[in-house]
Amino acid sequence: MVVFMRSRLATRRSLSVAGGMAFIAAITSFAGCERKGELETKVVFGRVTCEGEPAEAGWVRFYPVRGTKGPASKAILVDSEFRIEHRGGVPTGWHRIEVEVQRKTGRKVRDPLIIGGMTDEFAPITPMEYATEKSPLTMEITASSDGEFNFDIPQQK
Repeated sequence: MVVFMRSRLATRRSLSVAGGMAFIAAITSFAGCERKGELETKVVFGRVTCEGEPAEAGWVRFYPVRGTKGPASKAILVDSEFRIEHRGGVPTGWHRIEVEVQRKTGRKVRDPLIIGGMTDEFAPITPMEYATEKSPLTMEITASSDGEFNFDIPQQK
């Protein structure tokens, strides 16, 4: 009986190892397929201001439009600047640019990442349409561009 259980355990281990190897082979083959049909991308970077003033916080998103294939790309603003290089950057082609600039409110709020911690509260200061599909900003990203894109967004009235 003990011998039977050991051989059964050995069989399970063999199946687990075989399954793991098959999983690794599948992932590797998918990665290879992904490279065959890879999109042309461009690393983009730049600066976002709000009526000429540096943005304290916020984000910028490049959303493909006009038949451009590929995923949307988003970056958090750090010292008013952004850089998108994940997955090789932003797909080349036309994009709607969505931007939200935020400023500290002067209040402290609970920090969900730190037990009992507090953090600065931020609120958007740009018109909401700039952060949605209604954004009036569009641009074409080409392989020959230098990748630098700067945006000056109006302040919410």
